[in-house]
Amino acid sequence: LRLWDDLLPRLPAGLRLVRFDKRGHGLSSVPPGPYSAEDLAGDAAALLDALGIRSCVFVGLSIGGLIAQCLATSRPDLVSALVLSNTAARLGSAELTGREVVQAIYPDLAPKGGKKVDARRAVIGLEPGQSFERAACCEPLPGERIVGITYRGKGVTVHTIDCDKLVEFDGQPDRWLDLHWQSGAHSAAYGATLE
Repeated sequence: LRLWDDLLPRLPAGLRLVRFDKRGHGLSSVPPGPYSAEDLAGDAAALLDALGIRSCVFVGLSIGGLIAQCLATSRPDLVSALVLSNTAARLGSAELTGREVVQAIYPDLAPKGGKKVDARRAVIGLEPGQSFERAACCEPLPGERIVGITYRGKGVTVHTIDCDKLVEFDGQPDRWLDLHWQSGAHSAAYGATLE
């Protein structure tokens, strides 16, 4: 709550301003946890409802920005705009997975449910004529770090490098293939239609 003290005098006069400390912060109580971002967004919605506020510009800093995003998705009727600072769509990790990057940048490249993936993508590191398929357990996508496991008579199954199923092959180094996705839009030696 006190974090905003220096900013408030600089805002235009006549604005209705509501500040609050989330559970466990500042002077707020600390009910038993853990709390999800959705729980905290529910608290914000309850406060806005109790104050009779039907629409607001919600300003969120750090975890407050995460709460703001959850509020905007769960109760869009309450939020006319968001101001987000020093926040993310998910807190707790500075890294995005390859899957998240591919799905965010190329949503049509990473569909599930048997739809085709861009045939210009290919797996590099296979022997000529060697067939491959994506592992159903981890569904690797272009952009993710991958490894292949050979199966006699079946070719290669491609897994993400962090797939839990790979522990089954720890003692079988002869079955592992170092693979990677080809990048770029030029034709590949082994085109892939991932289904």
